[in-house]
Amino acid sequence: MNCLTFRRLKLAAPQSASAARLQHEQTCGVCAAFARQIDAFERDLHDVASVPVPDGLAEQIILGIQKSRWRNRSYLAMAAGILLAVVASFAFYLAPDRNEVAETFAAHVASEPEVLRERGSIEPAKLVAALSRYGGSLEEPVGEVRHLGLCPILGVMAYHIVVQTEYGPATLILLPQTRASTARPLVREGFAVVVVPLQGGSLGILADTPDRASKGESLIQSRVRWQS
Repeated sequence: MNCLTFRRLKLAAPQSASAARLQHEQTCGVCAAFARQIDAFERDLHDVASVPVPDGLAEQIILGIQKSRWRNRSYLAMAAGILLAVVASFAFYLAPDRNEVAETFAAHVASEPEVLRERGSIEPAKLVAALSRYGGSLEEPVGEVRHLGLCPILGVMAYHIVVQTEYGPATLILLPQTRASTARPLVREGFAVVVVPLQGGSLGILADTPDRASKGESLIQSRVRWQS
């Protein structure tokens, strides 16, 4: 079972768990953290649903609706507020933190070692097009692009790019929707990871050492102009 399937099944049926799901959760730290977030949300939702309702509340609401349109609007606003609070709580628990994003990037790159060994030469225009989707404009070459493809990461399709830079090979991951950042390189799965927030997503820079990851970030930031 892969991470995407695990998360879909966890969201669809949080309380049930097959042997395959349990095995994946035990071996994947990122998905285990995701499962804990969903379980915590389920507990909070249960606590909210268990709050006792005062006697006569339904009758009071009906009378209030009949008395005035203003009160009708007030109850609707209250209901909308409760709904928004639930949705916000759900989004909070689902949103991956910055460490989880970095760990996911590292786990994905580690799961595809053959990509790092590719020696192809991708047209620079393809890198330009990928960066432009995230508000990036390539001002100067960052190196020879040896791989550029789309991969499922955190439930969405992200660009997985390998570039041979002047500091050595670097992997770039362009992740849509989720904005995250790291204060310094994180070392996970044998890779040093830097995560930079972008317009509509995040950029991951991975290298074999923290120094090369930091230099890779500096190289990208100096040669790509990003829209704010």
